[in-house]
Formats: sequence, structure tokens, C-alpha cells
Amino acid sequence: MKLQVLQVFIGVLIAPCIGYANTDMVHFRGFGSVSAVYSDSEFLAFRRDMTQEGKLRQLSLVQDSLLGLQSDIYFNDAFKASIQVVAKDRVNNSIDDSVTWANVSYDFNNAWNFRAGRIGSDLTLIGDVGNISYSYEWVRPPVDFYGAIPFYSFDGGELLYRHSFAKGHLNAKLFYGRSGGSFKYKSSESEFELVPFAGASIRYENGGFTYRAAYARTEIDSTQQSGYDSLRSALLANSYLPGVGETFKQLDSHHSPIDYYTMGFEYRYQSWKWLAEASYMDTDIQAVLPAMSAYTGLVKRIDNFAFYGLLAHARTTKSPASASSELPDIYRVAIQSVLDATDFEQSTASLGVRWDVAPNVALKGQWDRSWVAANKDYLWDGKPVTTDEQVNVFTLSMSFVF
Repeated sequence: MKLQVLQVFIGVLIAPCIGYANTDMVHFRGFGSVSAVYSDSEFLAFRRDMTQEGKLRQLSLVQDSLLGLQSDIYFNDAFKASIQVVAKDRVNNSIDDSVTWANVSYDFNNAWNFRAGRIGSDLTLIGDVGNISYSYEWVRPPVDFYGAIPFYSFDGGELLYRHSFAKGHLNAKLFYGRSGGSFKYKSSESEFELVPFAGASIRYENGGFTYRAAYARTEIDSTQQSGYDSLRSALLANSYLPGVGETFKQLDSHHSPIDYYTMGFEYRYQSWKWLAEASYMDTDIQAVLPAMSAYTGLVKRIDNFAFYGLLAHARTTKSPASASSELPDIYRVAIQSVLDATDFEQSTASLGVRWDVAPNVALKGQWDRSWVAANKDYLWDGKPVTTDEQVNVFTLSMSFVF
């Protein structure tokens, strides 16, 4: 959905709020967090996900801090419209990126629902509440798992089927549309669109057990990356050089399928909770390596406190391709750096505590210890590292809803 279309759609959703703000037709709510993060690495700059610039060895108040506002407009019992705006630290802070929801929803009956517009993506276990840190125990979703896939929404349509099954509740979804975003790669920024963005997901809940699985298939429709675009222009100006044609094929990422698979579960028993999630991204694009990630965690609730631990691991499953040996060294080295840029391997152990000081306010403290393999620091910002690194990240935060 282009920005101009989105602005019109937002206007349609907001207009009824002016006349009906004091009625049951319009509901307002919000959420947010205020957070302080410190990372002790001299080389690897910490960031929550790849939509941000990292902060190197300094106390940062922006990595996890955000404010979200949401309005739901109920036209009748079946027809609803929703808009959600989230202000937080991003590489691109445009209005288009700040609007995370802008959709209409219609319940045909108790079983079927359809939504259209900008829809929150819920491929993963935390669903479409990744920005609402009050809804989970830890200060942020595990970076090893969620840091490389920060797609909080897509533009299109979604069909939901709800059914009682085996004494539990089953939700099944089909979705189709487009997505994209702005990422930071090393010292360059990249904007891209994913078209189509399509797939299916299921969620099953029975007592304290929750299971979710999803599949998405997409293609990179267009991309702009500052570092690569400059390199491409230089190669075009010297297209007569040997190896240039082969290099363009290596770097071409358009219209090649990307398949994403994910599944996870959560089990609650009395004051304990155990959860785990795993994903795999499969692609033949040489500049975007296939990768897997997983994490597991245990939470113990004692009165208003929750004590938790997490273990996470993420890595690419294929080595980067080699730049053409026919290229002159100045170009071969630059091309190889592009091919190597998306390689990553790291593990993280986390310990933390959450204190619910009020029904709508939680204080959290978390310590993360990450082991990052040499030359595989894609999830971080900052200087390239050629040796294995260990990084400590300390976070204090306050999460709230209203």
C-alpha cells in the first residue's frame, strides 16, 4: 500500500472518531515502554532488530523505548476498523513505517472473519504484539530469533477460520499481500519490498498449552541499498571487465522465492511456563543466505514477580558464495564483502526478572550474554569483527498499557 493510499485509508478510519469519541462506538488504548540499554562491546553495536542503528558502548534510551496508540471503531457487532501507530527508533521514521495497523474487519459468523488493509503479522509465537512489551515477561523478543525478521505488518487481506477442536480452540489463517521495510546493513541502509507476501498459519490452544505453526512465501520485488547501488554503478561503468556479468547474476535478488517456516509452543503449569520456537528460511539468493534460529525459555511466577531464563541460537546454514576470481581486486574485495554481509552465527543466554508493580505497569531487568562468531555479526551494527566476540547487554525497562 503506497503512502498516499494509506493516508486516505487512515482518514477514513479516524473521521468517525471525531463525532463519536465519547460513545461506545470508538475505543482508544495505548501501550509503551521506557528502557535503558547498555552494551559492553567495543566493536558490536547492540540493536533490538535490523530496522535500527546500533549503539556502541553507551547507555541508550531509544533501543527498546516506544509509544503506541490504537483506536478501534465498532460500526456494529460484526464490522470493525482499527488503526495503530507506533513511535520508536527506526532507520526510517516515516509516517508509512509508523502506522503498523490500518484495517477493517468483518465477522461473517462465529467461525469466519476477514480483514483487509494494513494487518499485524502474527507468524510467530508472540503473534502481532511484538511491540507491546507488557504482554511478555522479557524486555524484548529474543534478538537471535526475531532480530532478523522484524516484519510487524503487511498490506493485503487475511481470512480467519475459528473452530472448537479436541476440547480446545483452533484458529487457521490464509493471508496475501505485500510487505517490506528499511534495514541497516553494516554501514549502508537498504529498502525493499516483498511481493507477494503470502502464506498460512494455525494456532491451537487447550488449557495451558498453545501451539503455533506458520509458512510464508515471498519474493524481493525491489530493493535499494546505498552501498550496493554505488558498487553497481561502478561495475556498470566498467561492464567490459571480465567477471562483471557473472557478478550481476550473483547479486540479483529479484523474483527468487524465499520460504519461511516457523513453529513454537507454550506450556503453562501452575506457576511455571515453558516455551520454545524454531524457524527456517530457505532461499537460493546468493546475497541472502538460508538460515535457522531457535530459542527456549523457562518462567517461574512468584506473586507479582516472574523470574526467567532464555537460551537462543541463530546461524546461516550455507557459506557465502565467492566473488568471481576474474574481477580486479578492488571490485572482487568489495563484492565479497556484500556476499559475506548476511552471514551470521551467534548464541545468547538471558536471565531476567519482571515485577508487576500495578495492574498495567511492569518493571523489568535483564542480562544478555551473546557469543558471536568471527565475521558473522550480521545481527549487530558497528565495526566488522574478525575474531569471536562475547558481548554483555544490560537492560532496565518499564512497560505499560492504558
